[in-house]
Amino acid sequence: MGNDVDDEWEFFEPLKVGGTPSEKLIREMRDDRERRIMGEVAEMREWEHYEHTADIGIRGYGSTLEEAFEAVALALFDVMVDVRKVEPIECREVEVEGEDLMALLYNFLEELLVLHDMEGLVFGDVTVEIEKDGDGYRLKARACGEPLDYEKHEPKEEVKAITYHEMEIKRLPDGRWMAQLVPDI
Repeated sequence: MGNDVDDEWEFFEPLKVGGTPSEKLIREMRDDRERRIMGEVAEMREWEHYEHTADIGIRGYGSTLEEAFEAVALALFDVMVDVRKVEPIECREVEVEGEDLMALLYNFLEELLVLHDMEGLVFGDVTVEIEKDGDGYRLKARACGEPLDYEKHEPKEEVKAITYHEMEIKRLPDGRWMAQLVPDI
């Protein structure tokens, strides 16, 4: 990245739905993955909820794009239950594709929500791998949790659907990645 702020943010334009990712972004993702594998990057994933008119926004941060996706998935489940009380008893493998990163995030979270709805699972740990695949992206994830227990997990809100509302994926000035959206509550 250059020193000029405009140069740093120039490559985000292609992240819009239907956009084509730039080679610079792909190189940075590859470099982030290599640093992660080599242990140079300490895990920094974190999440938060933010206020929105009638719903709740979810936002995930990470030192890599993968960690930001992991964190926003945890934020999604933390809207529904206290994820700190979820034990990794059962794991599910998830594979999705997307034409761009926003479609990939949507498809990933939608798949987790389907597992919640169909199998009654809540997840408290998620690991993600993202790779460039032709003109789009492929995501492989492992989500671990357990069946919803109303007494143990203290249910909060029910998420009806994943949306593109306020969806944003970007690299922040401090080098961390951020992914956010407002699900339908």
